[in-house]
Formats: sequence, structure tokens, C-alpha cells
Amino acid sequence: MKTIVLGPPGTGKTETLLGKVEDHLKKTDPNKIGFFAFTQKAAYEARDRAMKKFDYTEDDFTTKSDYLRIIQLAKLRNISITRQYDLQEHTQDVEFNKLKIIANELESYKKQYGLIDFNDMILDFVKSDASPKFDVVFIDEAQDLSLMQWDMTRSIWDKTEDSYIAGDDDQAIFRWAGADAKNSRRIFDKIF
Repeated sequence: MKTIVLGPPGTGKTETLLGKVEDHLKKTDPNKIGFFAFTQKAAYEARDRAMKKFDYTEDDFTTKSDYLRIIQLAKLRNISITRQYDLQEHTQDVEFNKLKIIANELESYKKQYGLIDFNDMILDFVKSDASPKFDVVFIDEAQDLSLMQWDMTRSIWDKTEDSYIAGDDDQAIFRWAGADAKNSRRIFDKIF
């Protein structure tokens, strides 16, 4: 069974999910329950721990290059760099031919040295069909998922008996990271 929990801020979406987790814990092995949240707090906590452990600075986790942002957003949104460029979301002067060269060189470099980035990891995970089998999966803050993350999420819940997805289009805060909140309701409808 697939259940969508929608509502504006403060209506108890996360609390509802946690209540369902509690219900499932009464009859389900905890290792068979997956709870996924894509929140700013979780991202910042991971970043802060990495900064402390590896002596990084905040600049190590961001790029000021619109060229790299366009390449990353295109991958997150499952669109071509041409389409992402045409959206005109960049703030710097970006030369399209230079963008194509950088994108090609970046892929060549990664291939030559056997490197992958976080987006590659997600794509490889989806392609591998290696998702663990859960009895129940909970997805919180779904409005902040990029199309690539939706594919990853789908690969997880396709092997799951019960799925609960919570979100609110009006609370989307990760458009800069490829989230497709504007179309999340359409995505909810398509998935279910």
C-alpha cells in the first residue's frame, strides 16, 4: 500500500510518519523499516561533521562556478545541460560552448581516474537495482527531492510492501539543488 501525507507547515506530517513507524515497530523487524528524510538540518549536520573530521571549510562543500552548477543541476533534474542552460538560472555570464567543453572534460577526467561524484553514486544505485528490501518505507520532506532522488526513492519502494510519503509543495527549499517542488504533486500522482 502506498500512502501520501500532504499538508501545510505545522499540520503534523512528520509526526504522522513517526506514529506509523511506532505502529510498524510493534510487528516489524526494525531492520526492515526504512525512514528517509532530506532536510537541511541533516545536510548541515553531515557537513559540519566532515568539516571537523577532515579539517574542511564550508568552501570545500560549495562551488561559486555556475558552469559546475549547471552541470550538476542538469544531472539532478535528469535533463540535458542545454536545457538547464536555457532555464537561465545562472547568475554569471556563461558561455555555452565553454559549458559543453567543461562538461565533457569533467566526465573524461572522472572516467580516466575512476572517480565518481555523489550524483554518480545515486545513478549507479538506481541502475544496480541493489536496494535492500524493506517491509515499509517512510519518505519525509518529499517536496525537496530532485528527479534523480525520486528515481532512487522509487527503486527503494518498488521492493517494499508499504510506503508513506510526506511533503508540502509550499515548503520546498531545495530548488537550488534540483528539487522539483513545482511538479511534486504531479510526481506523486504519477508514482501512485
